[in-house]
Amino acid sequence: CSFCTEPMYGDPDFRSPPDVVGEVDALSDRGVTDFRIGRQADILAYGGDGEAPNPESLRTLYAGIREVAPSIQTLHLDNMNPVTIVDYPERSREAIEIIATYNTPGDTAAFGLESADPVVQEQNNLLVTAEECLEAVRVVNEAGGWRPGERPGEGPSFGTDAPRRLPKLLPGINLVHGLAGEREATFEHNRQFLRDVLDRGLMVRRVNVRQVMAFEGTEMDDTGVEIANDHKRQFKRYKRELREEIDRPMLERVAPPGTVLPDVYTEYHENGTTFGRQLGTYPLLVGFPGERPLGERIDAAIVDWGYRSVTAVPYPLDPNTASMDELTALPAVGSGAAGDLIVGRPYDSVAEATAVVDDPRLSRFLAVGDTEVPYATPAAERGEPQSTEGPGGVHDAEVDAD
Repeated sequence: CSFCTEPMYGDPDFRSPPDVVGEVDALSDRGVTDFRIGRQADILAYGGDGEAPNPESLRTLYAGIREVAPSIQTLHLDNMNPVTIVDYPERSREAIEIIATYNTPGDTAAFGLESADPVVQEQNNLLVTAEECLEAVRVVNEAGGWRPGERPGEGPSFGTDAPRRLPKLLPGINLVHGLAGEREATFEHNRQFLRDVLDRGLMVRRVNVRQVMAFEGTEMDDTGVEIANDHKRQFKRYKRELREEIDRPMLERVAPPGTVLPDVYTEYHENGTTFGRQLGTYPLLVGFPGERPLGERIDAAIVDWGYRSVTAVPYPLDPNTASMDELTALPAVGSGAAGDLIVGRPYDSVAEATAVVDDPRLSRFLAVGDTEVPYATPAAERGEPQSTEGPGGVHDAEVDAD
């Protein structure tokens, strides 16, 4: 691509599966529980001939990691090339199914569409068309968009009846603006591509919209940032429209109400809300009502969505001890019913509490005392025992595959 720096690194050079697995083994022995397979532009190319995927090489890698790190909490990847999926659909589907079998929920495969405008694609040597990228999104949704508790390879899965965990593997879409040939129609081409993803019942984990950086030694070095600067006002309006029209409904599809996010690490307070994230590739930003202690890990259940974040309550929520803010955040509750719930304490069962509000949806979020609550995945996949270190601590690592 005109702006790409990857060719400056030379030809891909893959580490062998035993080499990577051995590093994971050593790190796991020292308490590391969260891993990302990084430094690769296309995970499907791992162990292959530079073009076609090698599913067996990926199976050896992923199965080996799971064997030496049975208490793993996070296993995510970096990038995936949609062109590979289009050129080698069957091998790619097999490889994606293998990844989704061994990874952990919420994994994201970044797709470098960059632009859905054919004029921009031609002038910048972009190798995937909008139609081809849409097909690659479909394949990843089918092969990896299932949730723990469902039959593997039968995605996409969403709605209130879906199991209450994030999908195993979804695409992420990268769009870059300010490229050579960009015009007013470029913004509409990109909008239409994302509308098509929504309209066809597909999911993407996130959409990254950025302006180009012109690095020395690339073709974009000659163009610079002039186009990006000329279109800055239009870019800002377009980005806001995407957040409103695409991001929020897509986020609700990816994480329906009641979706459980294990081990959200609380990071900072802002305006009476506590924000945190899971460890992972592009983790959701989670806002909890009220100010909770920082540096703790909380299981969370999603109750609402913003453009780039979600609102959640601790899971499960005990109606006998929950705060007014937490109860108010629950679906169909509000401040009035939250007050009624507090006045009606104590409760001996969830049924007693839901009867106050007369809304069966509440049972998805509540538990009284030490009652066992359902997870969509067994404890082994959650990686017990839990780590107590946060992002950047000794319990997370990125392992280079290249």
